[in-house]
Amino acid sequence: MSVELNHSNTSFLDDILECIENEDAQRVYPLLEHLPDINAVHPELGIGVIHAAAAIPCTRFTRDLFRNLIKWNVDVNSTTGEGYSPLDIAVSNDRLQTTKFLIKHGAQPTDRFYPDQHQQEPQILLT
Repeated sequence: MSVELNHSNTSFLDDILECIENEDAQRVYPLLEHLPDINAVHPELGIGVIHAAAAIPCTRFTRDLFRNLIKWNVDVNSTTGEGYSPLDIAVSNDRLQTTKFLIKHGAQPTDRFYPDQHQQEPQILLT
């Protein structure tokens, strides 16, 4: 379940999303530790931390970030304001390693990309 932040926390989440985009590990972890809800969704952008991470290329930064997000009980099936899951974002951005990681940690496919093969398509991605 995604929780929307109030306006006073919006700039805080802006900073976190910027750190993720820039792969700034030094700044992102202290900020994440103070985020009231790891599943929070930016009220204007409609995305959360896991959605931003799913969109960027898989690097050491990204792998470490995902491991920490899982430790902090991030919802791997949370959706953006437009209904996209982290798995949808990873698949649409051709992030195979991220896709595999998300599936391994419980991400479920949505009808957005796999309407006829609800449980089959991600398995094809893993072969």
